[in-house]
Amino acid sequence: MANYMTMNTVAECVCFILAFICLFTDEILAWRCMVVFMLVTCAGELTGIYVQLHSDNGNNHWVYNTLLPFQIFFIHLQYFHLLTPFKKYRWMLLLGCTALIVNFWNDLMHTGFLLFSVHTYALLAVFNINYGLIYYYLKLDDDRYENLIYSAGFWWVAGNLFFSFGSTISNLFDDQLYSIELYGHHLTYYIFRGLNLILYSTWSYAFYCRRWKNLELAS
Repeated sequence: MANYMTMNTVAECVCFILAFICLFTDEILAWRCMVVFMLVTCAGELTGIYVQLHSDNGNNHWVYNTLLPFQIFFIHLQYFHLLTPFKKYRWMLLLGCTALIVNFWNDLMHTGFLLFSVHTYALLAVFNINYGLIYYYLKLDDDRYENLIYSAGFWWVAGNLFFSFGSTISNLFDDQLYSIELYGHHLTYYIFRGLNLILYSTWSYAFYCRRWKNLELAS
């Protein structure tokens, strides 16, 4: 059981519980779907650990390749909602989603389903960075006032942007970081666990903000 209780799984499960509590009855589909997304993420992470522990070669790449289409869909769905006030910019999400699906299919054709789709994951991170920066630019240029401390969209994008930027930099310097070993693990091991912790902590706060706003509107 201890093998399943990692920093990643704990952070993801806590985030899922908060998503369920805060968003299950949300009136906006994109926010409600975050409950499904976190459930799929938790199930995928636990399945990945199980496969790694019990398969002959420990290869669990296919598990994360299975999760990739869900990540592409749910992340684009959320950005599609967040960019609703700026409708003329939503076309880029359709193009981005299409490009990722085509790239994922190309990965499967060339490397197969059992090898990690590195190129698609890297491209998704780059698109996430662009989406996040565009969203922040549009919010800064928007005349409508919003208290960002309690803005669910702001914090959701912040977590997504921080994780995508950090993972992209780590992948660019993967050889150098992988050569550094601390306490039996390569440095990238700690970097990605730290990025996951920041992502799910920030998303958890975003879910709380969303729930708080709904309760405020209902009162």
